[in-house]
Amino acid sequence: MSWLGKRNDAIQVNPNTQNNKHVDIAITVRGSDFYFAICAVMGFVALGVMAASAMKPRTDRIFFYITAAINTTACIAYFAMGSNLGWTPIDVEWQRTWSQVAGVNREVFYVRYIDWFVTTPLLLMDLLLTAGLPWPTILWTIFLDEVMIVTGLVGALVKSRYK
Repeated sequence: MSWLGKRNDAIQVNPNTQNNKHVDIAITVRGSDFYFAICAVMGFVALGVMAASAMKPRTDRIFFYITAAINTTACIAYFAMGSNLGWTPIDVEWQRTWSQVAGVNREVFYVRYIDWFVTTPLLLMDLLLTAGLPWPTILWTIFLDEVMIVTGLVGALVKSRYK
């Protein structure tokens, strides 16, 4: 049963250095394991939803397809984060004194924002179609959601007090 042993070497394969800058506050092996676990759950749910969609006629599968797309996208994003990919180093605004969280810069996973940019409109569409809202309301809500995510990404990538 040696094949069941710990084998997560993502941090060694993809080290905490990017753009010639080493990151002080970064993902740990436990964090990587956690992201891979979420990736597995999202992947299994996506496969389960697609399998369940086979029970319905093709014309009635829209909610299955939307839900499967959400989980597939999240699965890919969490795989990237678990693999220590899809991040950029950002200098911190406030220096911490506690040694476990102190550092000059940190990893910011921009892949998380890409995931949200794709999945939250799908989540909203799933919910708002179920509620029977008109398309103009759905599109306006999705637009505001996209604005929120983009401004969140900009805030995460800014190192000054302009966050």
